[in-house]
Amino acid sequence: MEQDQMNVLYIGSERINLALMRSLFRKKLTDLTLLEAEDTAKGIEIARAHQPVLIMIDIEFPVEHKYDILPVLQSCPDTCGIPVWAISACAFNDEIAKGIQAGFNRYITKPIDLEQFIQRIRMDIAI
Repeated sequence: MEQDQMNVLYIGSERINLALMRSLFRKKLTDLTLLEAEDTAKGIEIARAHQPVLIMIDIEFPVEHKYDILPVLQSCPDTCGIPVWAISACAFNDEIAKGIQAGFNRYITKPIDLEQFIQRIRMDIAI
């Protein structure tokens, strides 16, 4: 896949966070295309259809379902190899450990250090 065709999927319901991601990709990650979903069902649909190189999930929505998407993505042949990151305002060590144990490849805490965030994206998708 060529770099200009690489997609990253962001799943989150908060418009301000989505606006931040849009701005970041437009200004700093111009070789990547940001795909967006406001809920897990749409996120799964987009992930299967577009097979992004990375999926980022804001796990603040809704709290009782924050890990439900992982088994679905991990069991689907089209998405099982895609790295999945959690993005959360919750920085408690036990919550981070739960996220990693649940299967997230990374657990990014807010506020996001943008330079480090960009470096991690580049590292995880190897560009």
